[in-house]
Amino acid sequence: MDLMEEDVKCDERPIEEEPEKEGEVNITGDIQTESEEVVQFDGLLFVKSPTSEKHIRYAMKIHCPQLALQVRCVERYRSFHTLRKRLLNTTRMWLMSPKNDFLPIEKRCPECQCILSKLERLEFPRRTLFIPTREDVTARSALLHKFLNVCIQELMHWSGCMRGKKLFALVLGRFVSNNIYEHLIKEPPLSAEPYESILEEKADEPTTLEVDNTRAIVACEA
Repeated sequence: MDLMEEDVKCDERPIEEEPEKEGEVNITGDIQTESEEVVQFDGLLFVKSPTSEKHIRYAMKIHCPQLALQVRCVERYRSFHTLRKRLLNTTRMWLMSPKNDFLPIEKRCPECQCILSKLERLEFPRRTLFIPTREDVTARSALLHKFLNVCIQELMHWSGCMRGKKLFALVLGRFVSNNIYEHLIKEPPLSAEPYESILEEKADEPTTLEVDNTRAIVACEA
């Protein structure tokens, strides 16, 4: 969160309710079950700030051991809107990068293009000119929850290139205030056995000084 603000928990239970449907199929065509969801909607907060008008923030709990994520994200609608815009723009820029100029458009990482298409088709709440009603807030919270869950699911089961995965992880990690990319690039510790075998082989080989001394002895005997 970018501002130091006073959060006031919303006491109105109807706003916090999130309708769910069994066997619901998301816009990407992947079946989302409860066990697969890594994001849980955690309610609404009314925020009073001395520098901005009173507004609503949406709380999401993220639990994803695969990405080492255990955070509670509390952001307003504009932050989710910015996240979507950055993810789309970053993926488009990578697909149109000079590194891919030698490839035709239809061959520029089809998996990254598929992920971009999924995010573009995924339903996202639109901006409103007027103060959102209770129904608007309820519908918006459900769509934001689904959007964030799909983003993390795409990163968990990434099928595109590594460059696209890095950029996607950096943008998403900035939103949740967690360095996801650092966790992705961590490698398991290497065993010491290969190094010990190499040292043993090196110890058996003659050193440069030993070779020079042998040559000197042979020259003297000759």
